[in-house]
Amino acid sequence: MFARLIKLLSIGALIICNTFLAQYSNDSLNTMFAEIYSESNFPGFAVAIVKNEKILYQNGLGYADLENKIPFSVNTIQNIASISKTFIGVAIMKAIEQDYLTLDAPINEILPFKTVNPYFPDAQITIRHLATHTSGIKDLDPYYHELAYTRGKAPGMKLGVYLNNYLSPEGE
Repeated sequence: MFARLIKLLSIGALIICNTFLAQYSNDSLNTMFAEIYSESNFPGFAVAIVKNEKILYQNGLGYADLENKIPFSVNTIQNIASISKTFIGVAIMKAIEQDYLTLDAPINEILPFKTVNPYFPDAQITIRHLATHTSGIKDLDPYYHELAYTRGKAPGMKLGVYLNNYLSPEGE
């Protein structure tokens, strides 16, 4: 399964190249991704190719919920777990490069709600803490998993609402 995931991620990286895109039509991309899906153990996944803020290709394959046969669509919310670190790292570097924030910016200056570590209420949580997993925020408790599951089942829940519910003392 890991090899198939690497294959899928490698193809995703190749798709970014203009030369690759020039060789494939939407039909051939649909066929290629359908083949990858049929050879994988994934219940479903979505693919999007974006260039210069324009969506060039998007498709969902398989199921978001196997038991209830709910199709995986381009709007299905997917927990991307550890691979998200790569995307978040690049996004943070770009935001720093464009002077939107610094690594030592307190998150309470960025978030629309206040977040406090109950064990260290006087210490500020910074972007650096979040990026290096040293903020003290726990994401392994049962409530996190239930809230993440609920968000997946209720795609209309905005990310800000989700984060407020999880991180704010006033949240659910």
